[in-house]
Amino acid sequence: MRQSQGRKAAAKWVQSRIGASGTLRLAWRLPLRGIMRAYLLLTLLPMMPVAAEALELTGRYGYAGEWAVTATLAEAEPAASKRKRDFAGPVTLKHLALCGPGEVAEKAGTLSLRRNGQRYAAMLAIGEDSCAVTGTLAEDGVAFADCGKAGKIPLRLWLK
Repeated sequence: MRQSQGRKAAAKWVQSRIGASGTLRLAWRLPLRGIMRAYLLLTLLPMMPVAAEALELTGRYGYAGEWAVTATLAEAEPAASKRKRDFAGPVTLKHLALCGPGEVAEKAGTLSLRRNGQRYAAMLAIGEDSCAVTGTLAEDGVAFADCGKAGKIPLRLWLK
């Protein structure tokens, strides 16, 4: 008796799914729409703009590495490319050795940096002095900052 009730329920369900043309209508459209939406979202996701991020740098400046460099740079504008991006922000230099007469223990300035992978090109401005430098963001990579009349001064920058 239970078996016949199950068959009757199944037959009733099939009857409710038969359309005007006499063919069986199945509810396959809903899962297909969900799959298509998920595919579309995954396809378009890499094209969405990336949020701006901060770049924290540390390093050494000077012939003996006597200045500790710290900087937290903000992305100037979110770039379309993940590799080539522009950053800018404040930089602090702290003197690690004994200061002579007339020297300051700490200097502040600005750093503008264009990053392409691990390579960078930067402009360091401290007071009236400005230095242009290109190098690699690595602790063991030494670049020489061209500081005009002060000459070429070693600078090492790396990610914190």
